[in-house]
Amino acid sequence: MSRHVPGPRARWAGAGAALLLLLAGLAILLAGYGTGMRLTPCWGGCRSGGELGTVLTALTPEQLSIVESGRWWFGHAHTLREGLGPFFNAQSCLECHDTALEQGAPRSVPGGAGRDNQVGPFHTQALHAGRTDPDGTFDGLIREGGEVRHQRTIQDLVPGCVLPPQTVPPDAPFVSPRQAPPLFGLGLIDAIPDEAILAQERAAKPDGVRGRANLGPAMDPFVNDHVVGRFGWKAEYTSVLQAVADQYFVHLGMTSPYEPMEITTPRYWVPNAPAPQISELPEPCRQALAWPYEANAKGEVVLALAEFVRALRPADPTPSPAAERGRQVFAETGCAVCHLPSYTTGPDPDAALANQPVPLYSDLLIHDLGPANADGIVAGLAHGSDWRTTPLWGLSHRPYLWHDGRFSAGRDGILGAIRAHGDEAAVAVERFAALDAADRDDLLAFLLAL
Repeated sequence: MSRHVPGPRARWAGAGAALLLLLAGLAILLAGYGTGMRLTPCWGGCRSGGELGTVLTALTPEQLSIVESGRWWFGHAHTLREGLGPFFNAQSCLECHDTALEQGAPRSVPGGAGRDNQVGPFHTQALHAGRTDPDGTFDGLIREGGEVRHQRTIQDLVPGCVLPPQTVPPDAPFVSPRQAPPLFGLGLIDAIPDEAILAQERAAKPDGVRGRANLGPAMDPFVNDHVVGRFGWKAEYTSVLQAVADQYFVHLGMTSPYEPMEITTPRYWVPNAPAPQISELPEPCRQALAWPYEANAKGEVVLALAEFVRALRPADPTPSPAAERGRQVFAETGCAVCHLPSYTTGPDPDAALANQPVPLYSDLLIHDLGPANADGIVAGLAHGSDWRTTPLWGLSHRPYLWHDGRFSAGRDGILGAIRAHGDEAAVAVERFAALDAADRDDLLAFLLAL
């Protein structure tokens, strides 16, 4: 299906529209005082420049108006009249992407979603599931609600509406709990040229490390200027805009010009197949979905959310002599082969993002981490045991580590995460295990300072 929508490089056009959007958001904010809406007026912007949640400098007043609108929508508890549901996992982005005052870090809650969406052993907010079809292709449960299972429905909000949440079908063997990834610094990653990542893919690597870019038509469903995936646990998203639009739809049920197909039954729209009808839902559910949704009809909210996320500045490291020694040990063990210390952004219309260093400690490639880490989920060119090299910047601000949050933050959790690497990372893990106590402590000090 062709989607003619604004690309991320045409974001700032129409300052008047941006200001109107901001005023509309403020009007809804004021109205919310009488409805029990969750209000947090001071996210990020009330703190000094180096802290998480603050935005990049060098933004124009027009850009800041869009960013501040996006900040508001990020924390807003969405309603049925705004298009929430019918299937969803959260009512706001802030439900998952918040740790106290740290705007970009994920809020993880004990327990993840299991096969029946009940609490499991990990610190996660989402559950992915799928199966392999007889022809060997991956099926992300496209006819049964999609790969991401929805743990809530509008029946929680509408008396008399009976619409059960989705469970994992018995014949779907792949179940992958996921924690929400941190959001700080994503604008800089978005501005890294594709060619820089592809050059890293082509570069010779030691120790059996391979690394592949996740790219292809499935990775570029929007009109934008990336074909190389860089966001998501498996690098399945090519831009912040693509990731935000998809997650806004998948987890809140919010449609937009970027994701226009509503889920009105437990089945997604399938290309060239009959559309699921709202008449299939019980009457109270149908009535709740009958409101005209104006807030995001032209995609303004998605654009504002994407610009807010793009504007979040990365975490600043905490230097120390031990951390500096550990940085050298990190390189000597081979960790930096995949956890590449830095990229540089290219020319960009946004001065805050143009020609900037990006010390993210990731090559943004997907790597095979071995069968012990396989979840069976396929995303573009990433197979079940393939994972994007997780950027390490801001590591000290994360409450849990690994895609499923199995490791707690701190020294012991980092040790567990290092040891869990397999296959392409096996040689580096062996070198780490052979370090003496002093070098190991320095390497951990380096990671804990990021």
